[in-house]
Parts: sequence; C-alpha cells; structure tokens
Amino acid sequence: MRARRFRSAAAAAVCALLLSGCRTTLLISSSPDPQAFPPFEFAGMSGRYFGELSFDVPVKVREEQYDIVRVDIFAAIRADTLVTSGSFVLEVDLYLGLESGDRYFDDPARVEYLTTVAIVAQGEVHHVRVRDPRLIEAALQREAFYLKGVLRLSSTAPTAGRVTIDGVYFDAYLERDTSGLVPLLYFF
Repeated sequence: MRARRFRSAAAAAVCALLLSGCRTTLLISSSPDPQAFPPFEFAGMSGRYFGELSFDVPVKVREEQYDIVRVDIFAAIRADTLVTSGSFVLEVDLYLGLESGDRYFDDPARVEYLTTVAIVAQGEVHHVRVRDPRLIEAALQREAFYLKGVLRLSSTAPTAGRVTIDGVYFDAYLERDTSGLVPLLYFF
C-alpha cells in the first residue's frame, strides 16, 4: 500500500513538473576574459580623467524575458606609480552607463554612480565588488552597456602618476520560467 502511495505521489510530481515547467538559471560571466581600462596617466596639481569599457549583451538575453537574480561587477584599482612632494587627494569613481561617452553623469536614468576608491599610496590595490546596480535591468536590454571610470586629482604640489583599473568583469545570474510539455505537445 505504501509503495502504491509513493508511486502515485511521484507520478503526480512528475506530471506537475511536465505540465507546469520549472525555472532555468542562466549565468553570464565575463570572468574568463576580464577587461582593463586604458591606464589613467596624470601630471599636475589638479585634473579629471575619464575612461570607459564596453560590455556586449548576448542576443539571447536581450530578446528573452529573464528575471535578474543577482549581478556583481568586479575590478581591481591600483596606483602603479605616484610621485609628489605635497599632500594630495586621488580618487576613482566608477559608474554604470547605458550610453557611451563622458556625459550624462547628472542623469540617473542614464548613468548610475557605483563607488569611489581613494588612493593614498603607490602600489596599493583596491578590489571592488558592486552588487546589483539599479540600472542593470535596462543595461541588459541593450546591445551593450558601459562601465565608466573617472579619476580626480587635487594636490598641493605637482603630482604625477599612473592608475590602472583591470580585472574588470561581471557575473549576471538570470532566471526564467520554462514551460512544461503541454505547450510543447500543443504545437505537435
């Protein structure tokens, strides 16, 4: 009697799965091929320097409806060289942009501020991880989205150096409902 109940429960579960479907998770990761910004080379007492990376969005992601489970953006920021005789403030701001270029920073519908890293010494490495940026849903509906870097320098004496942002990649975990066999059988 127990075996018969177990078989009927198992059969009901299989039927429910076949009829209703399940959720499929898709991982999109650029970690096998991380990118790097062109180096920020600077000299002077103050200045603003801009760089940008582009990430292509696969057609499958743009054309199908997915729920975003989680998105992480990673980067490593370091001052390769830094020469100064005075005090200084050296900061790197990271942004997520829907359009290319050094513009729209005041428009939150096009560019989202992610984080700021303050650099205080040569050679120090800052590992950055940004989780679930607000604009990522809109970004994944486009052919490409952009990670923007802005280096800001302010010092009391002439300062020169080179800052790199490398190891840049993103992981996106997406889910969608997959239909069961009933819709599949309907077409055949």
